[in-house]
Amino acid sequence: DGSVRMHALDGQTVVYAHMHGKTVTALGIDATDSLLVTGDAGGNCVAWRLACKPGSERIHSPVTLYPKLHGRVNSIAVNSEFNIIVCCGVQGVCHIYSVRGLQLTARLVPEFNPRWSHSVSDSSQLACSADIVCIGLLGTIAVQCTWSSPEHARKGHSINVFTINGRLLCSAQSRAITMEPDSQCNE
Repeated sequence: DGSVRMHALDGQTVVYAHMHGKTVTALGIDATDSLLVTGDAGGNCVAWRLACKPGSERIHSPVTLYPKLHGRVNSIAVNSEFNIIVCCGVQGVCHIYSVRGLQLTARLVPEFNPRWSHSVSDSSQLACSADIVCIGLLGTIAVQCTWSSPEHARKGHSINVFTINGRLLCSAQSRAITMEPDSQCNE
């Protein structure tokens, strides 16, 4: 319903806020519980400053992060120590925003290496979805992507590791063949 609810350990709703026009599909919170970032099915990401002290739990005015992602937000990671928010979406692109200014600082575009698949010669035929993102203790950003080629009915997965400035450090891929159900087996 586009809302965000925070609950205390006893299950009672502490904070309720409604900001998204579409279903919330991802969220991330920093280690100090002071910033919550939510993403929705329309590609919008919203940053919520939190005050989570016993007796004074509240959410400050939310800020929408621009530019938005194209399509659903799949994963969000927040690290206040490194001043970064990373939001990843179904189109494979990840945006890095600064925690302090809530401004876009870089875009991560996972790479497909044609050597990973002998059946796909042109990577523009592939669809990419950035599914999971995490930020390491030293500030590296790891993005797990799913690559698919409709004409070959194949999927592959890659891990791309970036610096906090958006430079690709390394990547690796695994392949998996997806099988279409056989109509004769559905008796």
